[in-house]
Amino acid sequence: MRPSIATDSLIRHFQETTGSWRRIINDLSTSFSSHDVVSFCASQSATRFILTWMRELKAFQDTFGTLIRRHKRPPIADDFTAAVALTLDLFLAANGLPEHVHCERATHRRRGATRPDISVLSGSHLVATVECKTDFGWKRKTWKADCETRSQDLKSTFPDCTTFLCVLMDKNFDATELISSPLFNKEWYCLSRMPAARLSNPILDSDIFTPIEPMFISVLECVKALAPGQPTLLV
Repeated sequence: MRPSIATDSLIRHFQETTGSWRRIINDLSTSFSSHDVVSFCASQSATRFILTWMRELKAFQDTFGTLIRRHKRPPIADDFTAAVALTLDLFLAANGLPEHVHCERATHRRRGATRPDISVLSGSHLVATVECKTDFGWKRKTWKADCETRSQDLKSTFPDCTTFLCVLMDKNFDATELISSPLFNKEWYCLSRMPAARLSNPILDSDIFTPIEPMFISVLECVKALAPGQPTLLV
């Protein structure tokens, strides 16, 4: 039986969406390749890309939800992880280190393995993880202890691993512990103080709280430290 016109349109929609993502990835890769460390940090292009993705996703969910009368919008947590992972992967690739980033990969095959949101490997070595949170939800009271325990557990098995935390916004929890920590803006980051739906178009400097670019550079150094023959500084 021949597919209906609606089915054809649906198939074409997803095919065109895949094509759009290929172009987006190519454009972002080209952008990263054109920067040195100074201009990369100054442009904050990775941070702006991630925040734009979250803003546009929220707008789409609201429009689509209204269209189909969906009363509960799906969470954007998985897309936030995907946005951070994709930009980090393209940044490392632009600096000669492709295919080092993995999502939801088990740390090892033995009992007690965890699945960090993002794992970064250098060869077979786990050198960095990134936990991505849109907010802390039900764990708003215990997030700090949870992060410290997770970091200690990983360090006990992978002593070369640096654990990072990336929070989308400082809403729905008391951010005082985050901001006052010596790890803030070194291993713990909070990209914005604005809800995704209220971010400016285009993203303004005032929308950004702690840009993610220093984290990416730190991850790059972690990978290069265990990559034979690689220089230790971004060029």
